[in-house]
Amino acid sequence: MKDHFERFLGQGNASDNAADLIAYSYDGSELAGTARIVLFPSQDEQLRLILSYANRSSIDVIPRGFGTGNVGGAVPESSIVVSMLGFDRVVALNLREAWVHVEAGVTIAQLNEALSEHNVRYALEPFTANTTTIGAFLAENGTSRHGLGKGRARDTVIELEVMDGTGKMLTTKTELDEVIGSEGTLGIIVRAKVKVEPIVERTADIIFFDTLSQAIQRSFEIAEGERKPVAMEYLDPVAATYAGINTKHTLIVEYEDILAGLKHEVYAATITKRANVRRRLGEQGYVIMEDSLVPPAAREQAIRWCAEHDLPVVAHIAQGIIHPYFKREQSEIRKKWYEYLGTVGASPAGQGGYGRLKRQYLPADAKTAWRKAKERLDYNNVLGRGKRYDFI
Repeated sequence: MKDHFERFLGQGNASDNAADLIAYSYDGSELAGTARIVLFPSQDEQLRLILSYANRSSIDVIPRGFGTGNVGGAVPESSIVVSMLGFDRVVALNLREAWVHVEAGVTIAQLNEALSEHNVRYALEPFTANTTTIGAFLAENGTSRHGLGKGRARDTVIELEVMDGTGKMLTTKTELDEVIGSEGTLGIIVRAKVKVEPIVERTADIIFFDTLSQAIQRSFEIAEGERKPVAMEYLDPVAATYAGINTKHTLIVEYEDILAGLKHEVYAATITKRANVRRRLGEQGYVIMEDSLVPPAAREQAIRWCAEHDLPVVAHIAQGIIHPYFKREQSEIRKKWYEYLGTVGASPAGQGGYGRLKRQYLPADAKTAWRKAKERLDYNNVLGRGKRYDFI
């Protein structure tokens, strides 16, 4: 198999050595699988030939960025793993029309570094921007803390170049909309033309509360007020303490103006503390960050549930994205959390998709739409078998 792929990928761009097969059999989840071979294409035709082989041999393909997702979306099951990191160019920038054309393997941090020379940026920048590629971000229809003002990945897209499971490039808007958020199971995102915006100074207000109810009520008031924030994060007392911010319920509310209290270096220092929360909690054994989308009426109740089970919480609260942190030995509590979310009309997939880990919780209407799209775009089921839902 390796010899076959090296004929068109070039020597060194197909690996079946034990170290690579092990490394590419994991992602950021607790799941593990088996990679059959790892491929490193950098051209469209190479990708098409890989998919052609997969269709002939009935071996599935797992497209992958840095593999930092936490739902098993990049975990192979005796699969061909295709690294998209070779698609690493910023193709074009149009400042007049405010877009950039970028290949899928470019990370959001790399993209913004290149854009900064022109005083523009891609609006949605997660804390994991150093390891989140544009392709993976669009495949999950991701968002970030600034999604409160900017939306999700789909809202930033002008055009996409996507190769479906048969090796055909997609061009129609309906198909492209289906691929965004499909977690690499309907097509492989190769390039994207996405919106950019001027770099505007961001400031923040930081507000402390004695009770959770006060914090939740204030979050609604701010979100519904005339002065619209671009981000609003809640840290429970445990998370705020480990961040070195305070010991109370905390809201960090960001704006794209100069009116808020935290500016310049003070703003940057506060955001850095917030960015370090995951590492600091990990040092205490809370190594698993869950990802949930909770409707407004259930947000306070959901955070209380976490407190009752000794789970620290960070949340993009106005977006309803709640991140409880679990210790590795708390697998049963994690299952209870998923079950609890179902009782309050919430989803266990707020930002990172369903993958293999949460596939049983994909809503029925989403399953139906996904199957119909799969029949058109990947009828041999060579992309991401076992992810999101079974295609039989």
